[in-house]
Amino acid sequence: MNNFFNYHRFALLVKRQWVENRKLFLMALVILVGLGIIIYSLGMDWKTGNLLQMQVRVGLFFVTFFLGGSFFTNYIFKDLSDKNSSTSFLLVPASHFEKQLSACLYIFIVFPIIFFILFYLTDCSFVNIANGIHNGLVGKKALNPNEYLFNFLRDTESKDSRLAFLIPAWFAVQSFVILGSITFMGWSYIKTGFAGFVILFVIVLLVGFIQKLLLDDLSNQLGESHYFQIKPTKDMLEDYVLFGLKYAIAPLLLVIAYFRLKEKQV
Repeated sequence: MNNFFNYHRFALLVKRQWVENRKLFLMALVILVGLGIIIYSLGMDWKTGNLLQMQVRVGLFFVTFFLGGSFFTNYIFKDLSDKNSSTSFLLVPASHFEKQLSACLYIFIVFPIIFFILFYLTDCSFVNIANGIHNGLVGKKALNPNEYLFNFLRDTESKDSRLAFLIPAWFAVQSFVILGSITFMGWSYIKTGFAGFVILFVIVLLVGFIQKLLLDDLSNQLGESHYFQIKPTKDMLEDYVLFGLKYAIAPLLLVIAYFRLKEKQV
């Protein structure tokens, strides 16, 4: 039998994870939907049909998607934060790769699909309700199709869809949480969050420092006339960061997380 990956063994592991956690997963879904309905209900004027402003709804989406996703990711690897539970996790008859792949299936596929569906249904339902109320008062809809949250996120009139940044950024954040959940023992979520803020702060400082150093150095060496012909712009640096975010950061973190998981032996 292949000790690295076996489909039958992997399928049993995925099923086992669902059987052990399905009640909690379903409770979390009910709570998530309930909170969304409560927030939208409180934010809507039921007399005139005025709904929460788009900026508020987008902010709500981003906060719940990233925060909820990171809580979910940390929960999937919760056993590794406790020594006794960690032993039970490592004794499961499956390879380290299968264990990480099973977790990634729930984190990167199941969670975002269900979250997008639930949030879309909630947002779409309240937009239609608001339009129905407003239409009954003045004979026209209050919100045009662009007011639907996911039409705004897709932003088809722009060069880059907002989802083109949202999705890889989310993958990178969850990959970092996976690495932190595997690495830290006890209070792993808090430790991972603190480490993430420190790293993000350092990256922002480094990008600003490198940009200033690079621009000033080229300006001094080449002179103003030649410098303005080839100068690296802020947009160029942002493009490089976005490229790395899309194609490099998440895979790199997952590879590191795999080797960190392999280091944990019973």
